[in-house]
Amino acid sequence: MNIKEHPLLLRVAVAAALLLAIKLFLAGLLDLYSDEIFYWLASTRLALAYSDLPFMTALLVSLGAALDAGNTLTVRLPFLILGTTIPMLVYWVALPIATAKAQETTEASGTTGAIKTAGAM
Repeated sequence: MNIKEHPLLLRVAVAAALLLAIKLFLAGLLDLYSDEIFYWLASTRLALAYSDLPFMTALLVSLGAALDAGNTLTVRLPFLILGTTIPMLVYWVALPIATAKAQETTEASGTTGAIKTAGAM
């Protein structure tokens, strides 16, 4: 896929990169707030179950804190990484559905993809 053929894709990628840079800046600058402190405290003594917190939250906080325990950015880093991958995951899940719909539309109109492509040139 050529990026010049898809200018919207380039704009989305630039916007996502800019948003990630802002999030990383703020994650390193701001102190932990009360819920994050509670998650960090729970991550110091991992257990399979907590009364009001999912196990994976404490596990992800402990993974981040293991990099540098006194750094707020590393505590938040696993969540920033996972949050950044969500749009890519949605695209990956939706691509087969969109491709199948496009094929159905092409078959219903009685044209083949090669004819449509040749006509577009």
